[in-house]
Amino acid sequence: MLTGSWLKLPEKSVVSQAVGGPSTALPPASRTATSLRMTVVWCPMKDHEYFVYIVCSGSGTLYIGMTNSIYRRALQHKRGEIEGFASKYRCNRLVYYEGFDDVHKAIGREKQLKGWARAKKIALIEAKNPRWEDLADKWGAQMAFAGEAIKDR
Repeated sequence: MLTGSWLKLPEKSVVSQAVGGPSTALPPASRTATSLRMTVVWCPMKDHEYFVYIVCSGSGTLYIGMTNSIYRRALQHKRGEIEGFASKYRCNRLVYYEGFDDVHKAIGREKQLKGWARAKKIALIEAKNPRWEDLADKWGAQMAFAGEAIKDR
């Protein structure tokens, strides 16, 4: 299923030329339509992304969750903003995640992983991240150019 929206653009606009005219992915009747000096163009939108992830504590407690923004959620775990089990046991190190384009697939995978024995979860993590490194360790960190100190910023 295509997702997107129709945009009204002035005829001969740079955008309508950049998209290369009518999209061949759509039926001929819905490719473009011209009306009163405006061209209506189909613009595909970025598909939704969903993530199933595993965070752990320093003592090895595992938490499995699902989100539509792995970046935001990892930072929330690091700051202890996720109430409940994850904050109680200080699960703040992202050790595994996988992406999905369909929310139902992500929910199904989350339920599947939560049903696994601990040993199977550990094998999954170690297959992709054998050293249990924090995959989000540098996410949200301040950056500086060569020769520039972060505290000077």
